[in-house]
Amino acid sequence: MFKGTLGGLIGLALLLMPLGASAGTIYNFTSGSAVVSADIVSISGSTPVLLNGSPTVSVDLIGDFVEFDDTLGVLNDFLIQLDDTGILNLSPSVFGYVSAELNGVELAPGTGYDGSTGVSGGPSNFTLTNVGPVSVTGSLNATSGSPPLPPDIVGLPIDVMPQPDLNGSISVDGNMIELLGITLGAIANPLNPGELLVFKGDIVFNAAVPEPAIPLLLATALSALVLRRRR
Repeated sequence: MFKGTLGGLIGLALLLMPLGASAGTIYNFTSGSAVVSADIVSISGSTPVLLNGSPTVSVDLIGDFVEFDDTLGVLNDFLIQLDDTGILNLSPSVFGYVSAELNGVELAPGTGYDGSTGVSGGPSNFTLTNVGPVSVTGSLNATSGSPPLPPDIVGLPIDVMPQPDLNGSISVDGNMIELLGITLGAIANPLNPGELLVFKGDIVFNAAVPEPAIPLLLATALSALVLRRRR
């Protein structure tokens, strides 16, 4: 009777497990932020731009998850969502624009993404070096000043090209991923497309590991059966 019940439970657990399940652990979002900065970038170099009078502004993260295999050192999958920045006043004005706003920015694996190359370290702390490429999407607004008066930008789709890579670190013990200097969007100079206002972010993503429901259920059931058998 015990053997039959045990076999049935194991079989049920295997049936309930998704086919092709990854060995990675899914870290679900709990909190985090992005420190956003802006620079005018051209072939001659870069010049920082103040945002709301400061070199950087902090923007909350609003989700979602990171899937990481700490045994193999592979960043399998991720989706990181930023809250809207709100209006960012530019000082000095840039290309005739006095403010900008980034909305609905999301980071996810891009075309040809390889999460196994560029991950080093372990077993608790890992370094990410040029892991990617990463798809960065969202939308951008910009308000013009005077003079001159370039047209306002409203709802310009963000699709950062070339797709950037991830650089930063993962702390398994701390359930945290930190990404440094990733491009979040850009505005081109209407009079000189080779000159860009580039927004970058340093991201800290805090997460929690969900309880493995099926294995936990199986372990609990087996423990109960063992205790009953001993009685």
